[in-house]
Amino acid sequence: MRPNVMMFGDVAWIPNTTEEQRYVAWEAAVEHFTQKASDFIILEMGCGSTVPSVHLECEEVFTDTDGKSTWIVINVDENPSGQHYVKDTALHALKSIDDLLFRK
Repeated sequence: MRPNVMMFGDVAWIPNTTEEQRYVAWEAAVEHFTQKASDFIILEMGCGSTVPSVHLECEEVFTDTDGKSTWIVINVDENPSGQHYVKDTALHALKSIDDLLFRK
């Protein structure tokens, strides 16, 4: 078995149009939300520069929101661009946030 993930020069890629359509619909819903929301957080976890598509998507959303969003990047290995950067693993950072919010 292999995951249905397209890699570079992947000649054995089997397109999944159903999943792609679901992603496009989700992305449209997010774009609609960002136009209506007054303030929200873009939380990017573990996206490095090796395959930067998620980081670039977050950057595009942040840029398009004209100051209505806060962009937080959590990454243990790199220091990518972002409005706020947390050098940590995603799990540890989320547990720390949970502890702070709920005073565990």
